[in-house]
Amino acid sequence: FLTEPQPGEEEEKELSEPHARAVVKAFRQELEKIEAIDQGSYKELVEAVKAATGEKGKRLLMPLRLALTGTHSGIELAGVLTLLGKERAVQRLRKYE
Repeated sequence: FLTEPQPGEEEEKELSEPHARAVVKAFRQELEKIEAIDQGSYKELVEAVKAATGEKGKRLLMPLRLALTGTHSGIELAGVLTLLGKERAVQRLRKYE
């Protein structure tokens, strides 16, 4: 996931759904407000996006995973964000708003 994600056709379709775009945009906006990503800030980001979009569970987390990694599975999103860093994560999220 450190290389640029290459979502497949199915993943691209999922990311084009209105709720997915809203989640990705809200998460990117919240991410830009923080200094650095860690376990605590990740939980705060997820809660803020949940409140802003009304989405939860898979409808909240899967669009983020797909936008950041291009796949349906992998390590925890908090770990993905920590490894990617704020700037790279923001760049990836912007593509799917």
